[in-house]
Amino acid sequence: MRLSTNQIYQQGINVILDQQSKLAETNQKIGSGKNLLRPSDDPAAAVKVLSLTSEAGNIEQFSRNIDTARTQLSQGEQAMSQAGNVIQRSRELIVQANNDALSPSDRGAIATELASLQQEMLSLANSKDESGNYYFSGFQSDTAPFQRTSAGIAYKGDQGTRMLQVGSGIQVETRPNGQAVFGDVRSGNGTFSVSANDANTGNTTVQSSVSGPFGPNGFDLIFTQTTPSDPITFQVVDGLGATVAGGNYVEGEAITFGGVNLTFAGTPEPGDRFAVSPSINESVFDVLSAGIDALNAYSNSGLNPGLLHNKMDQVLDGLDQSLSHLLDERASIGARLNSLDSQQEVHDKNLISYKAALSDIQDLDYAEAINELNLRLTSLQAAQQAYIKIQDLSLFRYLN
Repeated sequence: MRLSTNQIYQQGINVILDQQSKLAETNQKIGSGKNLLRPSDDPAAAVKVLSLTSEAGNIEQFSRNIDTARTQLSQGEQAMSQAGNVIQRSRELIVQANNDALSPSDRGAIATELASLQQEMLSLANSKDESGNYYFSGFQSDTAPFQRTSAGIAYKGDQGTRMLQVGSGIQVETRPNGQAVFGDVRSGNGTFSVSANDANTGNTTVQSSVSGPFGPNGFDLIFTQTTPSDPITFQVVDGLGATVAGGNYVEGEAITFGGVNLTFAGTPEPGDRFAVSPSINESVFDVLSAGIDALNAYSNSGLNPGLLHNKMDQVLDGLDQSLSHLLDERASIGARLNSLDSQQEVHDKNLISYKAALSDIQDLDYAEAINELNLRLTSLQAAQQAYIKIQDLSLFRYLN
């Protein structure tokens, strides 16, 4: 095969350009630290890189969500902790107010402090996050969840709970709504509540406990006495008007009916009544309002001491239920924080695995790359030397 001088020269140039291109590519790899500069270098490896990069990106986003969830849960836990302190102080005041040695004015002062504590509780329930959004308002983040109305402090948020995705198919609640935290408190002992009729004149106080399943209907316990010389008797009537229990009243002796144990201290007056009702949901604000109203009533009009003690006992039950409810909510937050820690450990391990796999595919082996660079440089020099030799093959060099 014959080759023209131009073809020989062009082949030599092409070889030099090819070696320069390979040298530049190797140099670029060393500069970037990547073995894959473009998808066309290795399409199969490029697909794996895209997949691993996407998975690593998802994990990093989940980790950021976990950090956000921790912050929000910690804020809620702190507000609940402070609310628990308010309840503890309120309970101390109610116990103090239940002392017969206090004067009406003393109880009036306690009512004033309770009102201040209620306002503090309202501020905690209306806490805002770092963005200025109300924490306990559900999805109504721009609405104060608890507001004073003519009927008392009412919940104005919704029932929504904020969630964050912290893993593939895994969501965690970061913000409970205020109704669930401050409003869904069971009245009485959590099963039923006992309330003295406002017309009672005796000094009887009651303690209650559960003796069995309590039905949906309430009961009325009525004390009677035919003549002053007769024993005091009691009658328990259910919601349908049927008598379910009765007998002579003995102070300190339990009266049992319908899943209820009632023990009375003091002497009731004929006609005194106590209502036994299934527990309902009430807010911690309702409980505090009941205590404030009872103390103010005693301070202003001399409420019957026995009736006052019964109301104070009801408030104590409500505060105990509120505190227990808050502790349950805080325990739930603690469990979620623990689950976030476990999830973060899983993400950390997976992220290390993905990054190791990515490194194996796309990161450059510098020792190998330096050897290749030297080889490319040698090849380029050889091509250049060969081209110079080819130039010397012209016959004109030998013609005189």
